[in-house]
Amino acid sequence: MGKLCGLFALGAMAGGLGYFLYLNGFLVINAKTALLYIGSPRFGMRRNFTKAKFSSCSGVVKRVICLRKAGRYSFTFLSSTTKGTVFVEIQGRERNVIATLDRDNPRAVIETDQMKRYRVATRFVQADGECMLFWNKEETL
Repeated sequence: MGKLCGLFALGAMAGGLGYFLYLNGFLVINAKTALLYIGSPRFGMRRNFTKAKFSSCSGVVKRVICLRKAGRYSFTFLSSTTKGTVFVEIQGRERNVIATLDRDNPRAVIETDQMKRYRVATRFVQADGECMLFWNKEETL
């Protein structure tokens, strides 16, 4: 019985650590199938940038991004697909979709009042190609 409780406590701690890392943008949730998927990590100089190359990819990749300063942020999505579709949903705190970016609508501007976390879900439907998403704080004059 003691081993079972210890195992449960260890699992709960690992789950809590995973959730903490996800909320702070260090852990990515992948629920996809693909013949090939190569994604770039967001560390160092690439904190405001994601990039992926994929083949026969279906599913979703979810991540959290933290916008540290208040202001207007411009999100730009670039994709080059030879087959299928790929699009990005930017979701707010209550998981409501704030903006959907795709090949036809590649840019959105989001206004923040304070430090905010946003969920970014990249959705693939039998897609081949590559995509990039980057965001920058717009400078005010």
